[in-house]
Amino acid sequence: MIFEVPKVLPKMAKGASIVLALALYAVQSSQATEEPIKVPTMTRLVKIYGELESNLTMAILGLDGSKIDELLTEDFEQRTPLTADDPTPRAEWLAACSKDAKVLKAVILTKMAVRDLGSSVVASFVMVDRNHQKQPLFFVMDVWIEQQGHQQLKNRFLSPIGDRSPTSLCERPSKSNEASHKR
Repeated sequence: MIFEVPKVLPKMAKGASIVLALALYAVQSSQATEEPIKVPTMTRLVKIYGELESNLTMAILGLDGSKIDELLTEDFEQRTPLTADDPTPRAEWLAACSKDAKVLKAVILTKMAVRDLGSSVVASFVMVDRNHQKQPLFFVMDVWIEQQGHQQLKNRFLSPIGDRSPTSLCERPSKSNEASHKR
């Protein structure tokens, strides 16, 4: 049996090259229409202020007064929607945090963004419950300033997310809540 190689190969090569070209075009077309995948990148500021936030939580849980003094300004206060006109001052906030230790231990910070404003830095993030499928609990905006040669937390703005947020995360009850609880 004799094969005519020169006649068969050019026909196969021509057909294969067309199929290959169509396959490459299809792959390129499908890649062009797909949405690019967003991979969050940790910036230098997010790393720095994420560590400061973590250090503050650990100092509060460990009742480390010197570390707390290093991280909080003397005039620190927390504001929430319920106490916008009557912020929680530093001493009351720290006392409430010791009562909220269980909640404080159960939260992790996510979706952090940091904005340097020159004389201050604003770190915003969502606190989620690590024990309940990362349920979002609070949206937080922390204002950090440089004082005594290092960064200190001056203000915290805390807002609950949804119905499942605990009533307090280092916040004294508002006067209307206190009255309703005493009845």
